Amino acid sequence: MIGIRNSSLIVGTILILAFLLAECNAYEVSMLTVKEANLSIDLTPDFNVSYLAIPSAEDAVIGQMIIINDTNNKSNSADLMLLSFSDKSILEANAKELSTYLENILFGAFKLGGAVEKETYYLTNRYQQNITIRAMDMPNSKNPTYRELSYMALWSHDKLNYFFIMSNERSLTNKIVESLEVKD
Repeated sequence: MIGIRNSSLIVGTILILAFLLAECNAYEVSMLTVKEANLSIDLTPDFNVSYLAIPSAEDAVIGQMIIINDTNNKSNSADLMLLSFSDKSILEANAKELSTYLENILFGAFKLGGAVEKETYYLTNRYQQNITIRAMDMPNSKNPTYRELSYMALWSHDKLNYFFIMSNERSLTNKIVESLEVKD
């Protein structure tokens, strides 16, 4: 018969081994996860907002678009796009440098299509970021002799999420950039 002292020793040894082995078997890995968040924009009730998922040929990018239309004034509309990257290598990049790179590609493509940058100004958003707004004089795809002014901006929300806005109305662009909030 095992004495109480011996059984206490055996139980203690088993607990110590279990504790040590549990630490040895633990494995941790860093993974990206996608989580749902709510976007908030200060708009009047005259606006209709709709959502559109953008199909992507690449698995590393998720595109989502919010279309904002003024029900009283059809020309007062905006497209707000959220690009979310799911590639871990993006985390190694500097968010500001990546944002500048994306801006150069995007606005360079508009310029190649005949757009001319007419004005640049800056706004501060809710996260105290300085956002560059560009007024681009764009050719109209339906009537090449007609041109229209579009206000655009691209900025990073964080290292994985980037917003792009395009609107024909300066005041609507400003309102969205200044009031847009991501609520987790």
